[in-house]
Amino acid sequence: MEVAIMFWLLDKQTNTPGIYGSIIAICNHTDFKPDNLYTVFGRKKQSEYENERYRIVKTDVKRA
Repeated sequence: MEVAIMFWLLDKQTNTPGIYGSIIAICNHTDFKPDNLYTVFGRKKQSEYENERYRIVKTDVKRA
């Protein structure tokens, strides 16, 4: 069974959350470069990333 992944993003400056289905979608709405996020979530296999402005959490989509 394939596991669906999503990314929860919090803009800490505006306190606005968002849910994204891919790293490219995050990059289209922020100033992140795809290589940076692919390194964090793919190569380093981390589930969370945070800087001064954003907090991003990679999580599985829960389905019934």
